[in-house]
Amino acid sequence: ALWHSSLWHMHESHHKPREGPFELNDIFAIINAVPAIALLSYGFFHKGLVPGLCFGAGLGITVFGMA
Repeated sequence: ALWHSSLWHMHESHHKPREGPFELNDIFAIINAVPAIALLSYGFFHKGLVPGLCFGAGLGITVFGMA
């Protein structure tokens, strides 16, 4: 996975004891939240196939982030 190769320097903090309330790995949650919220919002407030697909993609990003 991408986190265990080129982005290891950031993700590594997730595998070490935490020092403080946040770790560098938390940046992935912020980065993923922006498109997830945008896609979910667009899909929720509009009708049609494309908004439905956007909602599904936003939901997928959200569930992946929770895993």
